[in-house]
Amino acid sequence: MNVWGSGGAHKTYFRKIDEIIVEIFNRPLEQQPEGICDMGCGDGTLLEHLYCVVRTQTARGSVLDKHPLLLVGVDFNKVARRITKQRLRYARIPAHFVIVAT
Repeated sequence: MNVWGSGGAHKTYFRKIDEIIVEIFNRPLEQQPEGICDMGCGDGTLLEHLYCVVRTQTARGSVLDKHPLLLVGVDFNKVARRITKQRLRYARIPAHFVIVAT
């Protein structure tokens, strides 16, 4: 319940960072990061959302086949990691890793 609630409760905050993500991923490719890491990824909702923002609202989105966006989810909670993996696979996000926080 905690893992699920975390993702749902933060949707309002996710919208506020969209503008920043769009600005970053509209820069020239050499000035863009290779990926996004979410420390304490919970159920992976933020990672999935940010991938969709990049894919649909930025210049990088049109070249993801040549310049994939690497997503990294990190969490202490084993259930959170499992759900994040499932979410990213189901969303067909090709370049992702989900790892244990230490």
